[in-house]
Amino acid sequence: MCYPDGDEQAFRTKKTSSFGTSSTFMSDESGRLSFLRSRTLGERLRDTRTWASSRRSSEKELTPILDNDRKEPSTPELPSCAEEPSPGYELGSQSRLSRLFSLRRSTDSQGGLEKGPQEHSMHPLAEEEEAVLCQSGPMAAPPALAPPPMLMSPDQTKRRFIMNSLVQSENNYLDSLNRLVNDYKKPLEESNPPILTDSKVATMFYRVPEILQCHSQFRIALTEAVKNWDEDEKIGDVFVASFSKSVVLEVYSDFINNFTEAMDLAKCESKRKSAFADFLKVKQITAHDRLNFFGLMVKPIQRFPQFILLLQDLLKETPPGHDDRMALQLALTTLESLAEMLNERKRECEQAAAFREKLRAVGGKIGKSEGTRMLLREDDVQRLEFNSAGQISRTKGRRLLLLNDRVVCVTVTGRPSETDVGNNNQMERLSLKWSAHVSEVEVVEGTSTGTLARLTSANTLTNPKKTSLGKTNSTANSTSNSVDKQMAENLAQDMGDLMHDFDVVSRINSMIGTLKCSYPGLTSDSMAGIMDQIQKSIRQKDDEMSWLDKSCLQLVVKRKDKAEPLTFQMRSPAVKQDWVVELRLARLALDPNNSPGWDILEHTKSITGRLPLYVKHLSCYHSETKNTEIVNGTSYTLLVPTPTRTLRPVTYVWANATDGISSHIKIYSVQVNQQIALKDLGTTVLSSCCARSIVYVPGTSGGVAQSNSDNPLRTDLVWIATDDRRILLYAASDPEKGFEVGRIVLPVDPSCQIYHCGKVFVGLVNGSVSVFRRDHTVNWDLNNPQNIVLGSDPITCLIPISGALYASTGRKILMLDAWSNSVVRSFTANLEENPASTFQGSMA
Repeated sequence: MCYPDGDEQAFRTKKTSSFGTSSTFMSDESGRLSFLRSRTLGERLRDTRTWASSRRSSEKELTPILDNDRKEPSTPELPSCAEEPSPGYELGSQSRLSRLFSLRRSTDSQGGLEKGPQEHSMHPLAEEEEAVLCQSGPMAAPPALAPPPMLMSPDQTKRRFIMNSLVQSENNYLDSLNRLVNDYKKPLEESNPPILTDSKVATMFYRVPEILQCHSQFRIALTEAVKNWDEDEKIGDVFVASFSKSVVLEVYSDFINNFTEAMDLAKCESKRKSAFADFLKVKQITAHDRLNFFGLMVKPIQRFPQFILLLQDLLKETPPGHDDRMALQLALTTLESLAEMLNERKRECEQAAAFREKLRAVGGKIGKSEGTRMLLREDDVQRLEFNSAGQISRTKGRRLLLLNDRVVCVTVTGRPSETDVGNNNQMERLSLKWSAHVSEVEVVEGTSTGTLARLTSANTLTNPKKTSLGKTNSTANSTSNSVDKQMAENLAQDMGDLMHDFDVVSRINSMIGTLKCSYPGLTSDSMAGIMDQIQKSIRQKDDEMSWLDKSCLQLVVKRKDKAEPLTFQMRSPAVKQDWVVELRLARLALDPNNSPGWDILEHTKSITGRLPLYVKHLSCYHSETKNTEIVNGTSYTLLVPTPTRTLRPVTYVWANATDGISSHIKIYSVQVNQQIALKDLGTTVLSSCCARSIVYVPGTSGGVAQSNSDNPLRTDLVWIATDDRRILLYAASDPEKGFEVGRIVLPVDPSCQIYHCGKVFVGLVNGSVSVFRRDHTVNWDLNNPQNIVLGSDPITCLIPISGALYASTGRKILMLDAWSNSVVRSFTANLEENPASTFQGSMA
């Protein structure tokens, strides 16, 4: 029945006066429900004019309760259910929502008076009928699939079922958005007296109307696709056109970032204001699905994962060659990229919120910023302090906050107990120790900076050990959050004792040979066994000390006229390395050369991900007579033995600079300290040809550099394909020597090459691919390659994928099995104007 909530009260009052003997019956809840449900909808519609006058008299009686200082103007005749109430009606009777809560407050404020039928004035039946009969404004009919055709294949049936699920899911989602806007947001905005302030309503429903608008437009396109589904079976283009727009990313990103604040606000207001709690409860019990406000608000969070799952199912049932398959793949990629960007923006928002929380805790003592400050990372560390003898005197707990422009060191006090896990940020108090600009902080690196190595080499340990050798933690168990100073001293003490014992046993072993008589157990062999055991323990302790020293971060902070060295122990060497890299990137980002390098669109509010950073430039090769350019190159990392028999990773870069006639291949080694530097190792000159492709081919040593080998074709190599039908093979280790280990003569010029699945695929200009592999001696077979003819046009590109690779020749794209070297699939790029059918697929 379509009538305001106050009219329902008048209706029950009239019926009570007509049936005076049934007043007890009307106060009974079950009897009243049976009475109302027994009346048909038509009877109540015919009684509209009968109880309209009673409604007006009831409103006059309730006027002093709603507004004691203003008289209620006369109201016109109640409109029909299919029409909207006139503005005069809205102003005269105020909003139905405000009357509902005013009635409830008036009955509660009468202080112990006997409660009549008004106690049960909020009956859900009238609200349900109103939702069905009185829709707010004209609504477009939701899309629905037509009845299925008579003859359909199993694949068509499956796709139709998935499509129907997608349509129903979108209809339900749009209905939920409509309920949020029309049943929650608008009544809260129009309530008088207001239940919530306008700012709180705006925060609670931030971006919900915009999301509704986006999906309303999507429904229009979806309706057209559904109408022609049985003939076309196309839906991918609809998703791409609707959700590839930047406004979708902005709207959903704002909603997701505001979601936590909106939910916290709703929970807080529902506890603080009984009117708002009653409003949410009424809306829930009158909803057909009994879904509450929080269940509706979480649906936009779940929408894109649902889309992705539905499109994945639809793509599985769409065979290759189907007209919609490429569009579905593009749609799925678009939605997955959108979901990833939303997650990234959510992470950035949480990071910014965490930084603002830290900044409030520390205070405004860390200096002003020219731009927007961001918290890059925070680490709990132990500061190590040393005495005059070089020993660790004590450790102090600290926290390093790395911002985009400053390094801040604070102490953390008042940490929560185990029983207060949920209030971590509220229980911690941060006290500022020092703050410095990132340009004023230098990282001390090198092999001579290890704290334990310094203690051992100085031989300054005089304190007795606190633990035995067997109880010292191993490397695997040393990854705790903080490193105790006693543990560090114990390791150094253990190493000193082992070296002392090794020296003593060595002298005993040398003196055994001077004995005149033989004694059981006192032989050179037994002493050699003891020495081997001591050496093994020394190596173990050395590994533990090395791990501990690599976790040690040593900084030099410039303060006014002096530089102060600081030493911090971090959780692990990996954490220390990540911190150093973040510091270096922060310094690069503040370099003035990086500022004007990237143009950001004005409508882009935030940057998803990090922008590339410009490090430096250097001249590879300069010709006084001709223009040169770098056209290709390669890079790789090898483990190079050091004088101490350890392996150190070294990265090499080969860059090909050419003037069109000759090539100058410059070789560099990468050195990463505070800045990335390229050390020039030499130049390989190809005076009579140009290098068209350079590729690194790993050897059989597992990445360990091998300089002198009896089988050079087993080592790490660099293959250089030239435009004079040759492939030159150079040793990858010690590249500054320019050692050529072999060459291949091809029938035609090479165009590209790639190493994949243990083979080298070389694309030729005649449309064929030569495949080189290793022989039974694990050397490269350079004389008997396998030739695969793919076409007549040059091979322009080779792209590796898992177990296969793509090759392009002319307008053909072919997929090759990397193990059997056979063509699996082929595509042809069409020249049609319709961009939706750019490729045609076929099974080879």
